Amino acid sequence: MAPARKRRRTGVAEDTPATRRPRLGRTVSPEPAPATEVIPTQQPATSAEATQASRDSAGTAGTDLQELQRIVREAVAEEVARAMPAFQGTDARRRSGTHPLGLVGLRRPAVVESLMDFAIARSTKTAYGKVWESVASVCEFTGSQWFPMSVGAVLDYLAFLFEEGRSASTMYSHASAIAYGHKRRGLADPTVDFRVRQVLAGAKKRRLSMDARRPLSLDELGQLCDALYRLGLDRLERLAFRAVFLLGFFGLLRPGELVLGASPGHTIRMSDVKLADGELNVTIPSSKTAARPATISLQARPSFALCPVRAAFEFAGARGAAPGPFFLDRYGVPITSGRLSTIMKRAARVAGLGDAGVSGHCLRIGGASHGALKGLSELQLSVAGRWRSNAVRRYVRRTTSVLSVT
Repeated sequence: MAPARKRRRTGVAEDTPATRRPRLGRTVSPEPAPATEVIPTQQPATSAEATQASRDSAGTAGTDLQELQRIVREAVAEEVARAMPAFQGTDARRRSGTHPLGLVGLRRPAVVESLMDFAIARSTKTAYGKVWESVASVCEFTGSQWFPMSVGAVLDYLAFLFEEGRSASTMYSHASAIAYGHKRRGLADPTVDFRVRQVLAGAKKRRLSMDARRPLSLDELGQLCDALYRLGLDRLERLAFRAVFLLGFFGLLRPGELVLGASPGHTIRMSDVKLADGELNVTIPSSKTAARPATISLQARPSFALCPVRAAFEFAGARGAAPGPFFLDRYGVPITSGRLSTIMKRAARVAGLGDAGVSGHCLRIGGASHGALKGLSELQLSVAGRWRSNAVRRYVRRTTSVLSVT
């Protein structure tokens, strides 16, 4: 069907009755017969012949409709491939004759491409693809070239995001996607230009954005655990959420690692939890920053009322040995991150803390802040929370004054 699309775009194909394609909802009549042609008299059709003719007509109409739908699907797929130049598929590469890395002569291009794709998280790759769709639509509307992008096109796109009310962090994320798309193709990164950096810095100052997630204190954590008894939960679910609260806080676990989230491969399962001799070992299958498993170990604190190891022991005893995600409700259904946030908000309201800024991430943020308050260094917190960069600084919210440690 490629020649048909070419004729539609260029408009140079000869438009004749023989080549004209039927349109949906329109009947194509045959050419009138010459005046000299003698048309024989048609005999009335029998009921069987009429039924067969009706079926043939319906089949032809259905075939035309399916053909048009296929053409539309191919056109949409082609536009999406164009909108994501850094992530073109095999079919797009065959049509264009270029490799998505901008390289020629590779002996093992599939291996090289797969290794590069494995270097970034799947969620990041999906987010970058959506950014390129946005870039393509905006640049096509303004008439500017959208790939490779010039510095001016990047500046216009960032200005568009700012006028649309996007936050500075969103603008930085879109700039990162643009940079990655160009560097993946071996092209110059337009976002390193001084003017682009200044525009991003100006947006950050003009439109301040603050992380509204609340850093829970140790006292607030205890109040949330006590409030679980007043939510009408049965014993299994009460033990489950208590263990989730304490493991998230003291283990610095992400919500999607504790309970079922957007990436089920990150969630701990029954086989990932080992309880023995007062020690808890939890193996996290993968995370958004690491594809390899990571194991955290916690020692029991018998005299500590909020001991996460004892809470995990109690839940495991009530849960049983059924395979699957570790945290289940009373029906054997995995607890989700959405349900976790709902229970946390309910517990916060019952405890009189208010539910503003309360979510599953508050446990990890609160644990990091509590560790910093107790004197853990940034390196120690990064190891405990598996942060691979200085991102831990965004999680430490509680400051310690000189007077408080004097």
